[in-house]
This record gives sequence, C-alpha cells and structure tokens, in this order.
Amino acid sequence: MYKDIFESIRNEAEKRNLRERTIQLYCSDVSYFLRWIGKNVSDLTLEDAESFLTTKHLEGRLVLCQDLVQVKMRFSPF
Repeated sequence: MYKDIFESIRNEAEKRNLRERTIQLYCSDVSYFLRWIGKNVSDLTLEDAESFLTTKHLEGRLVLCQDLVQVKMRFSPF
C-alpha cells in the first residue's frame, strides 16, 4: 500500500550511505506513524506529524528530540 514511500526512504538513505538497520528503523517508524494516523498519504499534514509526536511523548513512548525529528522529516516523501 505504501510501497512508493518505503522505496523513496530506502533510495534517499542509500544515497547517504546509511546502514541497513538504520533504513529498516526509518521504514518501521514511518509505517507505525501511517498505521496510527489512518489517513491517505496525500491527505497528511505537518499537523498530523506534530499530533503523533506529541501524543506519543505524552504517553511516555517517545522522547522528543528535535534533531531526530528533523532528520526523519528529510526523508518524508509527502
């Protein structure tokens, strides 16, 4: 369903010579977000990402790290 997104992430990560495990983690994180948000990719907004990060932080499941968020957003195909 989201094959194009994961191919885009993989292509960009490989250009940056990231390790396979790092690429897998990026894809896993994006997959988790897409399942959680439950929207079509074309309908996603920055507010959706902020809502996800805030909710997970408040649940104690995510330690917000601005640098990490910025790095992951660079791979965002939307």
